[in-house]
Amino acid sequence: MIPAQFFFDYFEGLREAHGRFVYVESKREGIKREAEYKHLWKELTLSDIQEHLSGIRGVQVTPINKDSVCRFGCIDTDDYAITEDFIKTLLLNIKAKKLPLIPCRTKSGGLHIYMFLTNFVPAERMMKKLKNLAVLLSLGDVEVFPKQKEILLSNYDVGNKISLPYFGGDTGFEKAYVLKEDGNLAMLTVDEFMQAVEAVACSTIEFDKIVDKLPEVIEDGPPCLNMLCHRGVSEHRNDFMMNVCVYLKKRFPEEWEEKAKEYDRLYCKPSLGDSEVDNVVRSIKRKNYGYTCSRHPIKQFCNSSVCRRRKYGVGSGEGLAVNAKLTKLKTDPALYFLDMGDGSRICCTIEELQSQRLFQRVCMEKHSIVFKSMKISEWEDILANLFADIEEIEAPRSADPKYRLLDMLYEYLNNPIVRVDMRDLNKGFVVKRDGKWYFLLRFFLRWLDSKHFTLMKENKIVSTLKDLGVGEKQISVGRDIIHSSYLDIPIQFLEEQLDTREEILNNIEKEINGNNPF
Repeated sequence: MIPAQFFFDYFEGLREAHGRFVYVESKREGIKREAEYKHLWKELTLSDIQEHLSGIRGVQVTPINKDSVCRFGCIDTDDYAITEDFIKTLLLNIKAKKLPLIPCRTKSGGLHIYMFLTNFVPAERMMKKLKNLAVLLSLGDVEVFPKQKEILLSNYDVGNKISLPYFGGDTGFEKAYVLKEDGNLAMLTVDEFMQAVEAVACSTIEFDKIVDKLPEVIEDGPPCLNMLCHRGVSEHRNDFMMNVCVYLKKRFPEEWEEKAKEYDRLYCKPSLGDSEVDNVVRSIKRKNYGYTCSRHPIKQFCNSSVCRRRKYGVGSGEGLAVNAKLTKLKTDPALYFLDMGDGSRICCTIEELQSQRLFQRVCMEKHSIVFKSMKISEWEDILANLFADIEEIEAPRSADPKYRLLDMLYEYLNNPIVRVDMRDLNKGFVVKRDGKWYFLLRFFLRWLDSKHFTLMKENKIVSTLKDLGVGEKQISVGRDIIHSSYLDIPIQFLEEQLDTREEILNNIEKEINGNNPF
């Protein structure tokens, strides 16, 4: 199989859209070059993959497809100072545990640790597997791809993308590591990488046999603490023990103080010692502390949806996951997609983000998620953090509300069942008379609803129709007076407007891009 076809097949994700990147000279001091990224509302093709392998323009893909399934996943280490010794230990660990994983160097110096399948599995299952494997491999602050258990493609949501390895092929930087027999590290060529992937790609049956659930050290408690206990805690030990004490106090109200010392000896590396644990215990006794979800070391392993269902977890109705992410789709008005940190994805407007109460309503109505209200200052802090790390995506032309409404109006009026009798207006028909097109607004709005047109509210639709040349007129039909909308221009003019607008958008795009390598 040719390399481009191999990468196209094994890195199959969302095909309807993808990302591209090129390297440009950096304007920042001390950095020679950096990547510039662009989202493209175009289907990924073999030629795109070939350009990636040739080092012309890189490719980014969303691992989850429109059916919310995937056939590859990735553990992304966020540490850009990874040493050779760390990579050697990781490879030995992967081999000892017989895990179907391949680590690749990233352009930033971190690691993407890939898992490949021969068939598709639900994205939620892949996420869970990778999170557990990251703990088994004693990895620190990591992210996993896919990041969502579903994407809202009908709302132009494309999820989070990941850059493919082997940009530039064998001469590139982002290549896979292998441990040679003499104990030294080596990088795989494209052909060797393809062979390695085929060797470890697992079936759904083999995938199911991979560790899926860690033993419950923290029984019915926060999953973050359970993960930390399995990997051991060497940093932020006091914060870890404070959260352990919160859990122990809930589960063992009569003997939690003594158990705290036992947990310190078992899971802190090195242990804090009895005197330091006593200090933590005294703090917990003085005040009714809760879990410090927004602080290290538990922050990086937050899984709020699971934790809310645990008997000794944060409890139902707590706040957002602290590792939530925000994406902005630059429509007019803009749409926002919020990752809740557990794979859930919520679509909302800026008004729904600004108002905690409106956001709670969206969560309850559309996703059956409930969380308690918090102080306004705390909510504003969350928003500030989300917007500081926001990802912005240019909207496709079809997402332009005015363009979509123009297109819908053309479709509605260009119906083969058009009448000439004004009495048919009350039956919901479009009537053509004297070169004008008449229709009742309420039927048009009802038709828009049937087509799931949600990009504008009713008052905005009415004002936009007026801008498009739609007027209002009272018509006498027998003894009745009908308030009808009408279009006093040939319907072909709408078609010309659509074509002209498409041409204008094309020209604007060309002017903006200029010599843009994308």
